[in-house]
Amino acid sequence: RKRMGRSSVQLCGLVAFDCETGRTMLRSEHRSVRMRSQGSHPSLLQWVRFAEQIVDWIDGLHLVLSAVATRTCPTPTILRMDPQPSPKKRSVASFLSICAWWSLLILSGLRSAKCENGDLSSPWNANASACEASWTAKWKKHQLYMQALEQLERAQAKELSKWNGKRAYDMYEPEWVCESEMRVGPEEVNVGDGPKFVCGVETLREEQDCLVYSIGSGFRFQFEEGVRKHAPNCVFHVFDGTMDLNQRALPSGLEAKRIHFHNWNLQAQSGRDAKGYPSRSLEDVLRELDHVGKTIHIFKIDCEGCEYTVLPRLARMVQDGAVTVGQIQVEVHGTDARKIQALFQSLRGAGFMIFHKERNHWGCQGYRCVEYALVSLAAAKKDCPSYLCTTATSLFAKTDSEALAHQGLNKDKQSTAAGASIKSNNTAWILNLLRKPCRKLGYSQGNQDCILDTIFAHIGVRNKFFVEYGFNTNKQCSGSGPNTCKLWRDGWHGLLLDGTHENLSINLHAHFLYQNNIVSILEKYSVPEEFDFLSSDMDSHDFFVLLSVLRKYKPRVVSTEYNSNWPLKWAVAQLDPTLVEDLWNSSRSTFHFRQCIWGASAGALRLLLEKEGYSLVGVTPRLDLFWARNELLSAYNVPKFDSFVRLMRLGPLHHKQQTNLEFLEWLVDVRAIFNGQSIQDARKVAKADIMVNIKGKTRLPCFNSPLLLQAV
Repeated sequence: RKRMGRSSVQLCGLVAFDCETGRTMLRSEHRSVRMRSQGSHPSLLQWVRFAEQIVDWIDGLHLVLSAVATRTCPTPTILRMDPQPSPKKRSVASFLSICAWWSLLILSGLRSAKCENGDLSSPWNANASACEASWTAKWKKHQLYMQALEQLERAQAKELSKWNGKRAYDMYEPEWVCESEMRVGPEEVNVGDGPKFVCGVETLREEQDCLVYSIGSGFRFQFEEGVRKHAPNCVFHVFDGTMDLNQRALPSGLEAKRIHFHNWNLQAQSGRDAKGYPSRSLEDVLRELDHVGKTIHIFKIDCEGCEYTVLPRLARMVQDGAVTVGQIQVEVHGTDARKIQALFQSLRGAGFMIFHKERNHWGCQGYRCVEYALVSLAAAKKDCPSYLCTTATSLFAKTDSEALAHQGLNKDKQSTAAGASIKSNNTAWILNLLRKPCRKLGYSQGNQDCILDTIFAHIGVRNKFFVEYGFNTNKQCSGSGPNTCKLWRDGWHGLLLDGTHENLSINLHAHFLYQNNIVSILEKYSVPEEFDFLSSDMDSHDFFVLLSVLRKYKPRVVSTEYNSNWPLKWAVAQLDPTLVEDLWNSSRSTFHFRQCIWGASAGALRLLLEKEGYSLVGVTPRLDLFWARNELLSAYNVPKFDSFVRLMRLGPLHHKQQTNLEFLEWLVDVRAIFNGQSIQDARKVAKADIMVNIKGKTRLPCFNSPLLLQAV
């Protein structure tokens, strides 16, 4: 997968026994191994990388053969490649470090492991002991990986002073997958600065003594408010000594929300810090608040550098038993590789595992600020299962009887149905679409073809019928890449619609589509009420056309183009000109981009699709969202919508900035429409909100053009 601009090899060879039938099931990623060379002769480093891929493949093969031969129950294997030096800086030392790295991985015994508490002669029943056995094996695998990483760190310690920030941060990637990871915090910013990712926030709802520490506030309490929505029992303690309460008052009602503000920073010792702000040591804070020996379920810290002082002390206190911490959300600052390494070594020593990482694209330039989220083993167990667990853990959210009832099974079928029930609740395919970019297959503009292959491989097909409008070409597989090209090659059939292209040989018909004519057009071409796939991509009033389609038809899977210039809180859509008299003019009715304004925002599409009974299951960044009907996903634990937000890349400029205000008359606020307001009122709401943003200090990049500001 690619994360933070670096390629890392990840082999998830999920090999599992169906212990009822004795069959071995292999679910792994097919990977082509080939040599890539810019010139006629491969470099030494390219040969090394080629060898690494071969080792990867052999290790996966060994996993399968070992399982078949010994009837063991293997756990997932993760092989992670050391950040590679650039070709310009290749050296013998770099080559030796790579060889040493792979030797460590192989010698560390990253092979299949026996389930310690499971009896392979009897079927899995997803009970507590099986879950515990899986987690024990997974934890041992994680420890082996950590040992290899530590040896690598020691081998490269002398080189740390020469490393830049990017290379230092690249050493520390997520090694744990939290299935219920959720984005919590302000919706105005969607990548990096502001929101934090929390593991299992819903599990805190049942915690009677839930405790949250939040270091660094800046008069913003959206993170605390976000956690409180899911866990109202939590008590929040917010620390920030940089805020002058004589010049600006705190928001009202914080105490009623159990949010307690403390006007001091956390530093190495109590008193005044280097900038003169009041400070307390972590030890003094715990004693003063009577939290010694208690559990801090969430420890969020964003204090512009104090993490290098606070977190190592926190890690030591966790190791000494003075306090227990469930998870840590931290923004790590700076480019000092030695400090970065020391910070993560201290957290690793206290048992924390990275489950989320993303660069802060808003607050920092370059690799100077990186958001990390870490979880302890105890907190991670509450989130069981992760898709890296074996199949024995996949019913964590349900008891045995509840799971069997969910599948419609009676007691006398429990022994034979447990395996099938577990398998049906496996969410690995959805999480893979969330965690790792689906590879491009070459039939669509992005990776839409791969995402569709994955979805239909798991939910199945009904009639292999598709509808795609906004086709933009007169051939089945040309132009910018239709979403249905691969489906057509796989034997599907369907209806294609476009405003300017027509080709009856592929059932492509030319029609201008609006809310008031789309249903009659679909009826004209005998589209079945339930069909497998709908692709909506008109670059204009897609929202209103889709609204009419979903009122009459029930496609099993829907892809919708979205405008990534709008952050998540915006629910705006381009207006169908036939719905208002002042816009219905053929010379003004267009189907193209208005600079960075077109189509609908992700927030608007979410309101529509979720209202019609769909859930988000995949994203092609900056292009399409993929939705499946809820009844088709009832056997899966589908991640929440917010889990996909970071893939959408919402907010940064996509295409050209606006240079005039003409676009305002074409936009409506979808929330206003769904709340019963008229189209005209929804236009006024959208216009007012956009003008406030344009005139504000933190306007959207789409509206940051000098020409637009001059027009305002």
